[in-house]
Amino acid sequence: MEVAGGSVGVEIMPASRLGISAAFGTRCSFDDELDGASVGRYDDGIWRVDVGITDYTDWL
Repeated sequence: MEVAGGSVGVEIMPASRLGISAAFGTRCSFDDELDGASVGRYDDGIWRVDVGITDYTDWL
């Protein structure tokens, strides 16, 4: 199965050890075989949204 995809995101740091991130991405296949059903006019695709909080510790 051939696919293409991409994502874009951002992380802001409101404090020196705290990061808040958000990202949006997509993967599109070039056929309609991902879910095993050939329905609709468009090929299969996956949309993704990520949100996260990171604590940058200095334990090491």
